[in-house]
Amino acid sequence: GDRTSYLHILNGHTVNFTRVELFKRVNISFYPAVRTGGLFILPTATVEWRYASTLLNRYSTGSLLNQVSGPDGLNGNEMSFPNTMIPYGQIDYSRAHLLIGAYSVWRIPTNGQRSITLSGLTVTDTALFETLSPSISESDIMSITLINDGRGGYRRTGILTIEGGGILTMPRLSVTAVNVTVDEAGTITATNLGFISGPGSPPSNNSFGAGHGGPGGRTVVGGANSGPAYNDAFWPLKFGSGVNGASPTRGGGLIQINCSETLRVEGVIQAEGQAATSTSGGASGGSI
Repeated sequence: GDRTSYLHILNGHTVNFTRVELFKRVNISFYPAVRTGGLFILPTATVEWRYASTLLNRYSTGSLLNQVSGPDGLNGNEMSFPNTMIPYGQIDYSRAHLLIGAYSVWRIPTNGQRSITLSGLTVTDTALFETLSPSISESDIMSITLINDGRGGYRRTGILTIEGGGILTMPRLSVTAVNVTVDEAGTITATNLGFISGPGSPPSNNSFGAGHGGPGGRTVVGGANSGPAYNDAFWPLKFGSGVNGASPTRGGGLIQINCSETLRVEGVIQAEGQAATSTSGGASGGSI
């Protein structure tokens, strides 16, 4: 090909990735560039999107993870395919247990899929699975469904595993699984991904805090109202609200988890609001 290690899957094209030895691990050592209108079908196997010492781009440049070199200390000037997977087209995950390897990123773009079904999903130490949202909207839902497909194999029984140091994030995330495990130092987060101006934003004084489960805080006694309370205490399905001052703060997002068996959390599940700045009060947390 073009000697870049890219496999271009273009509009109207389908690549069906099969394997004779069922349930074995498949390491993707090329870059499947799934373009709009393309389809990449993952095999019946554990599919690892992994770090390699010859990758050019390191890690995520987003707010959660900083640009760093890999464990080999290289800054990456050897080859031209990144370790950040961004599928603009469609991926059929239904046969696969997807494993995001260390120092790797799986990023669903703003116009990407919003519903995926897998037999298993594992986010390992220093790995990131994230979905970007084109707007601050509660209606933009990333739905991840983990099913036990009855075929057996490693972590193929509807399990979501966030290992220590791994991160799963989206402004509004809905997970349906048999079992969910968040190991110590693992994170599922919607922190700072909610509203800037929302139903709990203070109406007239940006130095006051935003409300949500209760009214927001005040910097002085009396005076203008702080942010009002809102949402349903028994079925909370709302973003947190921010404060739109000169340096706006942003509320927390929304996380929904439905397990048919066990949710085990030794790490963190969070949807916190942003702390106050010198010109804006603190935002309110979201919903879990």
